Amino acid sequence: MEGEVRKYFQCSLEKKGLNFKLKTKVFSVDTSGDVAKLTLEPSAGGEHTTFEEDVVLVSAGHVPFTEGLGLDKLGVEMGKVGRILVNERFASNVPGVYAIGDDIPGPMLAHKEEEDGVACVEFIAAKHGHVDYDLVPGVVYTHSEVASVGKIKEQVKSLSFKHWCKDERYRPKVKDRDGYPCFILVSKGTAQAVKYSISFPVSRCN
Repeated sequence: MEGEVRKYFQCSLEKKGLNFKLKTKVFSVDTSGDVAKLTLEPSAGGEHTTFEEDVVLVSAGHVPFTEGLGLDKLGVEMGKVGRILVNERFASNVPGVYAIGDDIPGPMLAHKEEEDGVACVEFIAAKHGHVDYDLVPGVVYTHSEVASVGKIKEQVKSLSFKHWCKDERYRPKVKDRDGYPCFILVSKGTAQAVKYSISFPVSRCN
């Protein structure tokens, strides 16, 4: 996510009452009483702090479902958190074993998995398969929403081609709304858009 969009996104959520504690991890949670008591510590280590809340929501994400499939017995090479390592044709190091979607490195998105599956079957059928991961969109389903596709500016700066960045603000006709931050990065050589990011609607963050 673009740094500027990230700033507006966080500001918008703070306006709704969310309090962010960044670079912090939960050390423990005590639910033995009427309220939940949380103990926090800095991610880099340091002094513990505690506070109480009525409800604690745990968002742990999801992990590949590869445990217990017998992949270790087949000798399939595995990566971090149980992901199967594959080549550009979605083939593992064991002949006849292919993997796609959440079970391989990359974003865990349903529409990405669908494209993986199509390309993988095309490769198995001795045809040409291709997935351009720079064209896989991502959305944060909150209010405000944030949507983006392509590389972020930091990634584009590391590439060899020259690029041009357009920083825009869509101005909605709503008094309590600021401009929607929008970024478009374009390759100067091919005129191909390599990034499009937008966040909306955004409360005023002045």
